[in-house]
Amino acid sequence: MRLDAFLSELLYEHDCVIIPGFGGLVANYRSAKWYSRTHQVVPPGKHVGFNRNLTQNDGLLAHFISNITGWSYDQSVNAVNECVKEYQQVLSEGKRVVWDKIGFLFRDRSGNLQFIPSENENFLVSSFGLQTLQLIPVSAPQQKEEPKIVHLPAAAHRRRGSKTWLTAAAISIPIVVASALLLNDQLNHDGQLGLNPFASRIISSDYAVRSSEMEWPVNENTVSLSDFISDSTTALHYNFSTDALDNDGIKIVVKSPAPVIAPTPTKVSNKKYAIIGGAFAIEENADRLVAQLREKGFDAERVGKSKGLFLVAIGSYSNVIDARTALNDIRTKENLKAWMKKIR
Repeated sequence: MRLDAFLSELLYEHDCVIIPGFGGLVANYRSAKWYSRTHQVVPPGKHVGFNRNLTQNDGLLAHFISNITGWSYDQSVNAVNECVKEYQQVLSEGKRVVWDKIGFLFRDRSGNLQFIPSENENFLVSSFGLQTLQLIPVSAPQQKEEPKIVHLPAAAHRRRGSKTWLTAAAISIPIVVASALLLNDQLNHDGQLGLNPFASRIISSDYAVRSSEMEWPVNENTVSLSDFISDSTTALHYNFSTDALDNDGIKIVVKSPAPVIAPTPTKVSNKKYAIIGGAFAIEENADRLVAQLREKGFDAERVGKSKGLFLVAIGSYSNVIDARTALNDIRTKENLKAWMKKIR
């Protein structure tokens, strides 16, 4: 029997998994990393280590194997002991003990037990779906040279300032006067206000009557139209100047009330185990995965939340044997990172 499949499943939800008589796998939280040489950002995860002093049986591994396989607790303990004997034999021959997704063990030249963790699997559930980001370095824009400031002597600065002010005044005054005269002529020509305060002022306006529509009910209305509206009325024309119905008046569209949709009854399910295919922090992304899986023929659904993430199940099952069989099939054909979770 291979223990690595059971060990990797337990590392998703536990930080310490002990193999009785052999050692323990310890997972510690690791924050996101930035590699300056490769310009990569690695998401947070769990760093897995091996402690050979953790040999006391805590029952976690045996109980998990018993629940998955249907064996008794004693049968599961005996199976673990057989695996431990096999591991010790492999190490004594100078070979490696390889655990899929976890890492491998070996003895160095001094006979000390060494463990090299695998970097291909992230056991932190909250980082599920996060990928390594490859950043593209951007070259900094070249800074423009600032113009040099030449400080003139105080006397020369005063002379130059006086000449500049006189030149600007000589140019701007004629322009302002000409603009005022043109504006006054244009305004008087249009029959509107001029610049002369004593001139007679004629204000004219021209309003065009335009057809318009409005929806009923309106927010502000002083006329009660309830007497003119029946169940079959869809629109009417009303003249607000005469307070009467008029075909030439404003068209008022009467809105129909929105239909009331009865809520869909909730189905009661007796399924206890789910094969989780995705966990998302955004609810819309979880619904999108459910739709994609259903198009492929899976009975996908959302099965609640875990640690703030929306869980998407590829399928749900009433017993652990069917769930384990489906998990192996899904990992082979669809999703290598799917895992089983007890939901009831």
